[in-house]
This record gives sequence, C-alpha cells and structure tokens, in this order.
Amino acid sequence: MIILIVCFVVFGLILDVLFLIMKTTVNDRLPEDRKLSWWGHDFRQVNRNYREFFPDSSLPDVAGALWYGLLALFVVSIELSIYLKAKGE
Repeated sequence: MIILIVCFVVFGLILDVLFLIMKTTVNDRLPEDRKLSWWGHDFRQVNRNYREFFPDSSLPDVAGALWYGLLALFVVSIELSIYLKAKGE
C-alpha cells in the first residue's frame, strides 16, 4: 500500500511539473489579453493552446498518459484499501 501512495505522489508531482512547463510556455507566446490565469487549473485549455503552438510535440500526450496512470493508481489504491479492510488487516 505504501508503494502505491509513493507512486501516486510521484505521478502527481511529475504531472504538475509538466502542466506548469506547458502553461509557462503557452503564456509566453499568447498575447497579453489572452494569457491564462496562474490560479486557474484548466488542463484542457493549456493542452489545446500548447498543441496549437507546438503541433509536433508529444508533451501533451505524455501528460495525458500520466493523468490516466494517476487515475488508475487512485482506483487501485481504493480497491486495495477496501480489500484489506474486508480481510481484516
């Protein structure tokens, strides 16, 4: 269970770093009136804008795969905790 939690945290940190890299790059290229808010966390908008500026980049695909991996780890950790609680450990 500890390994799942560590993996969950590592995946989440990597995903956040990728998001910030993409958001910074997009904001550097957008005009002043279209810049994205630093407080907003709209991954779809950042992903869409990043693909417009860098159509050959695989960074949005990697970030999307990490998101689904993070979601899968979350589901597995919940299922494992339910199983261990039912087993009495």
